[in-house]
Amino acid sequence: MSNKSNQNENNQKPEKYYYLKVRYDDAPEDSYTYNYISKNVKIKPNDRVLVPRGNAQATGHVVDCGFFAYEEVPYPVEYTKYIIKKIDEDFELDEQNRTVPNEAGSFYDQLVDHITTEDGQDELKDFDVDIFRNKADSSNIKYVEGFAENIIPLAEDKDLKLFVIGVMRNLNSGNIYESVYKIEQFYKGSEHCTKSISNEVIDELVSIFQTYDVSDNQGETTAEEKLHLEKDKICDLYFKFALSMILYPKNIEVVKLGISLIGIFKYTKQDEIMELFLNLSLCEELAKYIAFLFSNQDEGEELLLEAAKKNKGWGRINYIEKFNFQNTEMLEWFLTEGYDNEIDSLYTSALAVQKVDLITILKKFIKKQNSNDKIKKMISTILHILADLNEEPNMFEEYEEENSIYPTYNLESMMDIIIDLKDELQNYSEYYRLLLAYLNYVNEKNAQLFDGISSIEMEGPEYSQNIAERIASIDEIFNSHEIESIFKKMIQEGKNEDSDIICRVLYEYPEIDVEEDLFERFSKSPIESFIPYAHLMENDDYRDRVFNIMKKADNWERFKGSTEPIVDSQTITLRYIINDLGLYPFYDEYFVNLGLNSYDMYCRNAALSTLCFWKEESGKPIYTFPIQLLESLIILKTKEVIKDNKLLISKLLSDLKDLKKDAEKESSEILKMLDSVTEDEDLDNYEEPKRIYK
Repeated sequence: MSNKSNQNENNQKPEKYYYLKVRYDDAPEDSYTYNYISKNVKIKPNDRVLVPRGNAQATGHVVDCGFFAYEEVPYPVEYTKYIIKKIDEDFELDEQNRTVPNEAGSFYDQLVDHITTEDGQDELKDFDVDIFRNKADSSNIKYVEGFAENIIPLAEDKDLKLFVIGVMRNLNSGNIYESVYKIEQFYKGSEHCTKSISNEVIDELVSIFQTYDVSDNQGETTAEEKLHLEKDKICDLYFKFALSMILYPKNIEVVKLGISLIGIFKYTKQDEIMELFLNLSLCEELAKYIAFLFSNQDEGEELLLEAAKKNKGWGRINYIEKFNFQNTEMLEWFLTEGYDNEIDSLYTSALAVQKVDLITILKKFIKKQNSNDKIKKMISTILHILADLNEEPNMFEEYEEENSIYPTYNLESMMDIIIDLKDELQNYSEYYRLLLAYLNYVNEKNAQLFDGISSIEMEGPEYSQNIAERIASIDEIFNSHEIESIFKKMIQEGKNEDSDIICRVLYEYPEIDVEEDLFERFSKSPIESFIPYAHLMENDDYRDRVFNIMKKADNWERFKGSTEPIVDSQTITLRYIINDLGLYPFYDEYFVNLGLNSYDMYCRNAALSTLCFWKEESGKPIYTFPIQLLESLIILKTKEVIKDNKLLISKLLSDLKDLKKDAEKESSEILKMLDSVTEDEDLDNYEEPKRIYK
């Protein structure tokens, strides 16, 4: 899908690309927008354009537009198509070029067209699932165009045709999820999930087919048309029917139902059919249905593992949910790679503790930890999982009653074991994260008072004594002679997650002397090793040096730009610095002023919030603030588009009306600025533009 025309004849990248965010005319108003590049820089929001989509063309309206450098584009240049041209409102596509949901290829055909292979790994790219939702007529799935016609070439059986018509008459988008759930629940946990389809299942299918009322062409039901199928035909017809629901429809909900229907079968000749489902497994919205199907196959564990490796987000979580962690290959992949996902590792943590005894595995791995780095990685992941779940105990609520996880893995149950393993685990930063989690747990229990008595005291003297002994053991670990050398080594290895945990330890045990090591690491690569920044800023001996290093660490001016509803992931560090400056009123205004002039809405919000905090802490009126900040604030008032930011500006400038009273005390320069400040606008009915995510 490479777009070579994105470069000029000399193969030089242009300085800026003009990107348009386009919403297709055949899509709902609240649907996604898609990025295109335009050579016509006069195109503006609300203009109508003709664009390539799939193997044909589509029309759409421009929602937003802007210039971007190659490194800052909202979607990679190599995968972004150019618009064809700007068009009038009365422009209509001819039938040859039109590509709308009902006239595009089937869901499966389109999905396969968007599968690419990079480094031997299949990926699904630039695939628009929304055009297969058939929102134009979602009341009844029988109206999915071409469904009944497309299913017939799969088999010549008249009975199959009648059955399909009967099913589609009653099946609609409102009951698809219910139908899928009932099918899965009926077979879940039963022998049918692991064995070939049984006589019991066949009998049930026969009953379904034979009792189904089927309408004739006039819509009347006749006894002659009731289905009477021989038992040996049932499985074949059922399979063909379910498979056709996957291959031919253009509605993704029908595809989901087809996968669920076909999932009750186990196949002896799997290669071709499983290749189809491995292709479908790349679409994360289908993951829970494909996972159900794979789990019922002889080679299900291999298929689930392959599908999990291909996915990074919710798809990975759905496939891991079906994992058998007694399978060594599955367990080792999970603990070395699969634990990470693009959603939240807490979800995979919760899944893991339902399926495997992590404490037993941890003890087993500890005995082998000196053998290879893979074992060490798996130990680190187990500690990470245990810390995750105890730092976010609410994650247990969904599972606690049914699976009895919390009594096994909460800090109360396992802390004695964790403390006893200090010699074996002292070189893992996640070990210290677990110890900190326990300290926080105890502090919270001490803070819970009932009639002036803490919840710990209410448990009785023996319980309190156990708590005290654990705290003493943890203090001994953090006050040991070797802790500094252990932390220094971790810092030198340069892992941000290690530095983060060490900084958290230092808040509880400031006597551990590793600040200079943190500073040295930070000074060598302040952006890549940003984690110690906040901790070092709190130290008066390091603050000036840290701040000056950070000023020179990047071309911060590149974040200046027109005030727009943009959220840019590249500005995260800048936002953090600005927010952190709220703790140090008037220490330095450079980054705050940069935030006021940023194109990123959250950078502007951070700067405004910091100024509000400075104003409240100091009690100073806004017109006594540095002149550069005041000037930027007044200019921003005329340009800001985000409602929350507008409210903060009004709050900050509220005391400017008092300026004239003290005019003789203030400079004429500030008075001139005051003339450009308009009256506060009525924000109650203000509608801000939609946000753009870069």
